[in-house]
Amino acid sequence: MTFELPFHEKIYSDQMNLAFNLAWKTNLKKNKRRLYWGIPSLLFGVFQIFLENYLGFLFLGLGLHYLINYFEFYNFYRTRKRTYFNMVTSEIGKQKEVAINTVWEFNDEYFAVRDYIHDIKIKWSGFESFSIIENTLLLYLNYHTSPSYTISKTELEETDFEKIIAFLETKIGHSRTKQ
Repeated sequence: MTFELPFHEKIYSDQMNLAFNLAWKTNLKKNKRRLYWGIPSLLFGVFQIFLENYLGFLFLGLGLHYLINYFEFYNFYRTRKRTYFNMVTSEIGKQKEVAINTVWEFNDEYFAVRDYIHDIKIKWSGFESFSIIENTLLLYLNYHTSPSYTISKTELEETDFEKIIAFLETKIGHSRTKQ
């Protein structure tokens, strides 16, 4: 099966936003826990110090530690998010400028993608799994934890999307659970 897909800015932006959110989801949850532990520890520590219990300094230090780590990670996340979406915006500009369709090929022996920069063929053994989240097919290579290739249902006919999924089930064999 071969599909020639024109570039759609909104679809590409949605795919990149989904990929970014999936990549950061776990770490953002962990960071939120720091806030949930930091504030009560800090407040308990201040309360204990107010009661002249010096054990409160331990909780005060623990709370400050959690809160400092929370804000350090939050700043790191914001910087990475800004950098990532600047790169996405840059790629959108390049895609619009060259106006070349992307070709996706699902062959019995390999998967291929051709765009204005790449001409890639990957054997099916190079893929770990696939998943479908928010009507977007995500293909994961063996050595990546984030999706390597994304294609949305809106880019294809619905029957073609279903054919691709059935084909991937025979080639990759399993899909990830929805995240």
